[in-house]
Amino acid sequence: MTNKSCIVLADNIDKHSEYWSDSANSDVFTWQFRKVGSQTLTLPEESKSRINKDILVSLKQLASKPIANDSLIARLHFKGFNTWFYHRFSIYFELRERYYLFEALRELRTRYERILVLSNDELVTTAFETDDQIEVQNIPVHSSTKRNWKGIYSQLSVYGSRLLKAFLTKPKRASKLIVSSPSDMRAALDSDGTAVLDNPFIGPLLKKDDLSVTELSLFELRSSGSTDIKNDRERLSKANMKCSHIGETWFFKILFSTSSWKDFKDFENRLDFIDENIGREQSDLFSTLYWKCFWRRRKLTKLYFLQFNAYSRFFEKNKIDVALLSNEYGPNQRSLIDAAYKKGVKTVGIQHGAFHSLHPGYTYDEQELKNRPLPDIFLSWGDKWSRLFDELNPGHYCEVFETGIVRMDEVVKRQYLERAEIFAGVGKGESIVLFATQPQRDENLRQRAAEEVFIVAKETDGMKLFLKLHPREKDVDYYHTIARKVGCTNYEILRGNADLYSLIHHSDIVITCFSTVGTEAVLMRRPLVVIDHLEQDVQGYVKEGVGIGVKNLKMLEDAISSILAGNHLIDRKAYELFVKNNATSMDGGASERALDVLKAH
Repeated sequence: MTNKSCIVLADNIDKHSEYWSDSANSDVFTWQFRKVGSQTLTLPEESKSRINKDILVSLKQLASKPIANDSLIARLHFKGFNTWFYHRFSIYFELRERYYLFEALRELRTRYERILVLSNDELVTTAFETDDQIEVQNIPVHSSTKRNWKGIYSQLSVYGSRLLKAFLTKPKRASKLIVSSPSDMRAALDSDGTAVLDNPFIGPLLKKDDLSVTELSLFELRSSGSTDIKNDRERLSKANMKCSHIGETWFFKILFSTSSWKDFKDFENRLDFIDENIGREQSDLFSTLYWKCFWRRRKLTKLYFLQFNAYSRFFEKNKIDVALLSNEYGPNQRSLIDAAYKKGVKTVGIQHGAFHSLHPGYTYDEQELKNRPLPDIFLSWGDKWSRLFDELNPGHYCEVFETGIVRMDEVVKRQYLERAEIFAGVGKGESIVLFATQPQRDENLRQRAAEEVFIVAKETDGMKLFLKLHPREKDVDYYHTIARKVGCTNYEILRGNADLYSLIHHSDIVITCFSTVGTEAVLMRRPLVVIDHLEQDVQGYVKEGVGIGVKNLKMLEDAISSILAGNHLIDRKAYELFVKNNATSMDGGASERALDVLKAH
């Protein structure tokens, strides 16, 4: 051990340089961002893999830990509202990222006698508050006092227009319910090539004129997609337009219910009771950090509780037999799952995307399953997913049906625009490489993947790189900054009305990390390159012989050059087996199979 000290900037706090201006005699490290004159603190990939598993195991175990003579998950259950599950997904990722940092800091112990950590997160302070070698200095966050009046006005305008529409129409009621979410709206092309805004998860189900269903369009606090109601006539069949309910109606009605507010107050008291007791009975670090994460989300939790009451009332007033959901684990639709179970309505969940053994939305232990985190019926894409679902949820109560991928039906039926109309400015001899980006909880891996892709694009003659950003990615400058850093100019970032399936159709290569886009690329018979720095192959693309796994820049360069040179041929048998196992069939009939399940219950 040296006698030197070091300073670690655990969060991007460049604006607070007054707190670390005396760093002349200390080494300076940054965590998950870069700063001139500092070193980047990293963690070995094998350590991250271990932490990924450990956090999920700890989270499952915490559900059963006692709080005031009962388990935590039972204490969080209130009149049918399963509070434990609403933030399980997001808290898993938040804690996972912080435990990466904790491990990296502990590895500095052998090199420095004193480690000063500057952070604006109380989780970091809590983790090392009794540590003699690692000192955490909490940096206050100077939040803006300005209100985003433009955003507030925009949201209120949307809610107002939807409420007005709801009160001016009296939708008919049908016994089958399909739940849609405004944030699921995506740019797409209809089967005739017309640009539309649609919900790819359940949109095809709502266009059947021979099926009369009740549609409930959920109320959302904020939305990454469009909530513009003018698209409804394009999105729904004439029959289903008459049965379309607006979620805002039911949410705002509950605000005027005295019994609802009494339940709300009782629920607040329950949370306060747990808050008072969890510190006394659970003194281990993980429990403490979990509850801090949960408590930061308590306002959102209360909103979900109001939604739960609103949808409970919806089921009371409408004779619904079964409800089909477009997102079986997201918190916004979970309030509807809980409300449906409370009122005796069956729920059907369509598989939302590819999942794996470490996906916190698809794996639960025995104690959690007793509290019904899953819908009654699960519509799986194919045999592989059904088997994995059973493996991750031993002894579960769900009926599982293999229907295929609903959102791929239009892919089979549509007529595609010409390549020049999708990729403007691409020469005839140029190769198109599509990089389907996605937000990642590990910022180092996200940045490293982008850097490597840009470097390969820069160094490969005749290649044009296109980035299709994930719908949740709003910061375009993030990728422009990385491209400038490595000197890449032969690229374009696609957003807005860029249709994913047209992009895949015309691409020579598709690159992803672990996105569902990889599955769709294989289903559309495109060469797939999987950037997998941790060598986890979480989606199984490499193992199943349909993706080339790369863990560093050299491997990525070799994979791209091999495909473009024609030296890499698609394994057609592996691709066909992949379709059978992952998507049942690419016959365009997934929608009909899903509707058959809905009609039968």
